[in-house]
Amino acid sequence: MKRVEIPKADGGGRKLGIPPVLDRVCQPALVERLEPIFEPQMRDGSFGYRAGRSPHTAMRTVWQERHAGNVWIVAAD
Repeated sequence: MKRVEIPKADGGGRKLGIPPVLDRVCQPALVERLEPIFEPQMRDGSFGYRAGRSPHTAMRTVWQERHAGNVWIVAAD
């Protein structure tokens, strides 16, 4: 991983990691191959690192469940 620092307006710096070309080629290729295998097995309430899902959709689901009267929400890793 190549590390560079980008200057910020306040005088500080923001550290940025740039992955090697091989990583940028291999990782999407693996996702393309493995996602169709594992995606159907995932639970509907799982939002982490999934296509078409984001923290916003996760929070929307939490609020919808809460307003529907469900008061138990479980987060597990």
